[in-house]
Amino acid sequence: MVRFTTISYFRERLAGLLKVKKGVYSTVEDEIRREFHAKPIEEIRINNDMVLMEEDMVIIKLRLPDKKHRLA
Repeated sequence: MVRFTTISYFRERLAGLLKVKKGVYSTVEDEIRREFHAKPIEEIRINNDMVLMEEDMVIIKLRLPDKKHRLA
């Protein structure tokens, strides 16, 4: 079974950004879920930067496009 989690640094930074820029980053968690939803780990690893693979854990860096640039 594949289980996804975020590192504490990301969660702390996101919480801070949500306080400062209300609404700007409010959909980040949903965007991350959509990016990984129903995809096998092999596909996720091909399309993203694998940072570390240790025992049964794979750490992947996911970059989401800036909303300003997607709308342009």
